[in-house]
Amino acid sequence: MGKMAMTKRVAVSAAAILIPLSTASMAFASTPFDTQYQANATKETALLQTAQGSSVTSAQITALSSTVQTINAQITALNQVEQNLAAQEVNIPKTTSQYRQGLAQLQQQRWDILHKSQAAWNVVDKYQFNHTQKGRNMFRQGYHEWQGIGAQLRGINSRISSYERANPTKWNSAPYDGALSGLQATILQLQASAIHYTNSWIALEKMSTSTPTTSSSAVNTPSATASSSNGVSTVSVSNVTPGATVNLDNTAGQVVMSTTANESGTASFTNVANGTYFVVQSVNGQQSAQSATFSVTTSVSTPSATESSSNGVSTVSVSNVTPGATVNLDNTAGQVVMSTTANESGTASFTNVANGTYFVIQSVNGQQSTQSATFSVTTTLG
Repeated sequence: MGKMAMTKRVAVSAAAILIPLSTASMAFASTPFDTQYQANATKETALLQTAQGSSVTSAQITALSSTVQTINAQITALNQVEQNLAAQEVNIPKTTSQYRQGLAQLQQQRWDILHKSQAAWNVVDKYQFNHTQKGRNMFRQGYHEWQGIGAQLRGINSRISSYERANPTKWNSAPYDGALSGLQATILQLQASAIHYTNSWIALEKMSTSTPTTSSSAVNTPSATASSSNGVSTVSVSNVTPGATVNLDNTAGQVVMSTTANESGTASFTNVANGTYFVVQSVNGQQSAQSATFSVTTSVSTPSATESSSNGVSTVSVSNVTPGATVNLDNTAGQVVMSTTANESGTASFTNVANGTYFVIQSVNGQQSTQSATFSVTTTLG
């Protein structure tokens, strides 16, 4: 992502609350991020002027004002980091095609050696209990061949390691491994949060001048329960006011999710990460006491796998998985050999699997199951 040299963002004050924007900078936006950033900052500046133009005050207004100031200060700091990273982006070395081709060749050689090793071991396995003269000869021949191939494998592994150490320009094609775009997304989300809280600040001021204050004790304390099924967690909330804003907070007091209570006075959150939480509701600017804390523990079922072979084609069938889950076929070294997505029936399959010993695991919403029992694939012809 290139940036024009003339692009400049500086911090100005809106009654001591930092908004990183200058009037001149708006003419020189060079990226979609800059354009959105400056539009958000302009909107926040206007909102702050409205909010601070009122003489109304309360404990909640003071808390919102402090929150907005903290968010905008962090936006200013993160924006400076983003500018520094973006300016240095052009200096990041890129992986050369010659390096990629060389590494690919070495990895292909390693794969060929692994196939030879498997073939030699198949001979050893076949004749190790055959006590005829031919059987003993075949066993010794296969064993010596397998040992020799093992030396070749150690050699190619060493060459790959040396090749990687000798090529320091091995960088990902995405600058900063995608961290810059992630940082920009975070900054824009924080701006949206600042705008949201400033709007709430203004709304509280208007309510305080037009309606009597409602005691916080008049807002019911919500109740919440957590449940989990095949990696999908759900938090169910009751005892809330229809139309109320219901927040799911972690123990640090940070809002993790937010929703609106339905007409039945309930609400729910799905796909909640493991952790400890509480819920609160807000009605007409008044917030309830927090619910009792509760824990979310997501469990994922252990998949089952069976192997079959016909005319040289092996198939691994997987069951007891969650529809849409990522299902991996791993070797006994823990390396992913194949990966697929479970179908709507909660099954998956892998075909043309090489001979060897494997297990399967599934991942649902970032939660990984325990591994299945190991099983062997032995391809036969006929």
